[in-house]
Amino acid sequence: MVTSRNDFRDEERVESAIYETLPGTEGTNRVHVHVTKDRMKDIMDDANQASIRKKRSPNIMIQRIIDTNASVAIVIGAMVIIYILNIKLLTISMALPLSWVLTACGVVTLTHYIFEMLFALVNKYKMDKLGRKVLGKQRASFRCNGKVALQIVGYREDPDYFRNCIISARDCYGPIYVLCVVVDGHEEQDAYMAETITEVFGHENTMHIILDDIAANIDDGKWKKEVVKPVSEYLGDGSEYTGKIRPYGGKQGFKVLTIRQLHEGKRSAMHCAMRLLIDLGIDYIMMTDSDTRLGPNSLAHMINLLESDNNIGAVTGDIEIFNANKSPVSFLSAVRYWFAFNMERAAQSLFGVVWCVSGPLGLYRARDIRRVLHDWYYSPCAYGEDRHLTIRILSLGRTVKYTHLAKCTTESPTNLIRWIVQQTRWTKSFYSELGFNLLWTFRINFYLTWVLLYEVVYPFFVTATIVIVLFSSCPISVATLVVLMVSICAFRALVATVISKKPRLLFYFMFSFLYILFLIPTKIVAVMCLWDTRWGTSNRLFVSNGNPVHLIPVFLWFCVLVIGIILNENLFFGLINYI
Repeated sequence: MVTSRNDFRDEERVESAIYETLPGTEGTNRVHVHVTKDRMKDIMDDANQASIRKKRSPNIMIQRIIDTNASVAIVIGAMVIIYILNIKLLTISMALPLSWVLTACGVVTLTHYIFEMLFALVNKYKMDKLGRKVLGKQRASFRCNGKVALQIVGYREDPDYFRNCIISARDCYGPIYVLCVVVDGHEEQDAYMAETITEVFGHENTMHIILDDIAANIDDGKWKKEVVKPVSEYLGDGSEYTGKIRPYGGKQGFKVLTIRQLHEGKRSAMHCAMRLLIDLGIDYIMMTDSDTRLGPNSLAHMINLLESDNNIGAVTGDIEIFNANKSPVSFLSAVRYWFAFNMERAAQSLFGVVWCVSGPLGLYRARDIRRVLHDWYYSPCAYGEDRHLTIRILSLGRTVKYTHLAKCTTESPTNLIRWIVQQTRWTKSFYSELGFNLLWTFRINFYLTWVLLYEVVYPFFVTATIVIVLFSSCPISVATLVVLMVSICAFRALVATVISKKPRLLFYFMFSFLYILFLIPTKIVAVMCLWDTRWGTSNRLFVSNGNPVHLIPVFLWFCVLVIGIILNENLFFGLINYI
């Protein structure tokens, strides 16, 4: 049983630090370090320490407003230009046979996908060749050249999901030195996550820390004395760490550290873990989420890739969905995931410019995180902690790679409203950082610049095309648009099925309808609401079906489509006559 902060007596709070061996754990290394708010009063009152507090300064708020407005201006400007150009393109091409081939949407999109596929295949070949070092006979001789920490952050996660996550970490064969779990909350309702860790790893291998505040509010002196020092003593000198991959069937030999701090959000929890691991002298930090199930060889493949080139700053792997068969939404999400990682990120990896290391599976060099940690934590970009951390690493001149050999599974929303909320959050993450990204990406790599611009333009190009075509009173143009989008998706689905030998990817063509009906209004609303910095999701301990208010933009978009069909009186009869 984990002792909560209320179990400590008031007279004990005056001490600079409290170390208490919990009942039933006498003689073990399991210790509580309880840092209270009372002992942080000097920091709160010291104006010179204002820069280390989470509270945003006026300058940061101004910068956020500038970046947000710049992002919105870029997107709206692109929409206007695309709208004007698209009218001309469609007007000219409608008079020609096979007009859809001549439209910019068809040519650009198909060309992009063909090159993306070729780049992804080349990257797959290179990763397969490199992955042989941690497979077969070479596996036993592999040795990591630094200490690796596995970092997990979570907030009131579904108990079953979290237990499976911890078990997968225990069964990971990679060279782990320490497992650090940060629970974003220190109240009674958060204690079950720490208890789960103890149940899985045992009392003798676990150490628990409780903070009554966030790590960013603790100055370096107190932090190193009251947190870093006892953790360092608990871990020892590290002489038992060999850096080798654990043999199949072998028992885990690393220690576990759990930190429960004041609830502040994912970024604060990540900062807490990274700050501690850097101070402990960790060389590599692998990050994952509390609902993720790691593949047994995921870390081995990722560390092998990271150490293959000293300029690689981060690597990521293939993410799949473990509840894909629960609903049509999660099924199509699983299909989309395959393309997002095995096509898009794989193609970016060939050039070393993967621009988003996803939260469920990422490995970073601690030296690079040290350089960007402060700017990342206090960044005016309020969304997408993982995306922004990746961008910060790329801005250092480092490369970011992807390997399909490192695998994990994670949870996906199974109902439509939760899925819309998730997509809104991800879209906000992308567009809120657009102004920051375009300032430097063109200096690093042309392909990264192209991908960013394509991702910006494409959804609004499709939106403009749909509206123009729908209100054009031309049945040929409507048929052209439908054939165009379904054909491109079918082409991608066929190629993906041949490469992966997974027949379910053939259903990817259905994603085009999901995109048109639901993703388009979601992206529009996300861009219009960049000023709203709320995360948009809650814990999974008490999962709801979502607020129906999120369906309002979808309903309005449906109205636009229906009005366009009704006003286009020649749509169906004209199409029949044309055929």
